[in-house]
Amino acid sequence: MTDTEATSAGNERYARASDCMRQLEASIKAFIERGAIPVGALVIACACVGRTQQIPYPGADFLKLSASFRERFEGIPIRLRLVINNSLTLS
Repeated sequence: MTDTEATSAGNERYARASDCMRQLEASIKAFIERGAIPVGALVIACACVGRTQQIPYPGADFLKLSASFRERFEGIPIRLRLVINNSLTLS
């Protein structure tokens, strides 16, 4: 993979993850308001973006995205973890 292809894949991955943040935020806050997520709960927010996860994430964009997502929940007493991947398995 060339540098250009890697950058392009990273940009697409970031854009897809960024697009779904508002929906994740709204869903989590609705669950909190309804009491489905209790105070102090660990919430793992999964963004399935159709691209495989790169570990570590490719650059500061994802760190910034994750920090921005956590900031949207300041003052709400939950523990939040953002996971961005291409699939979701529930067990």
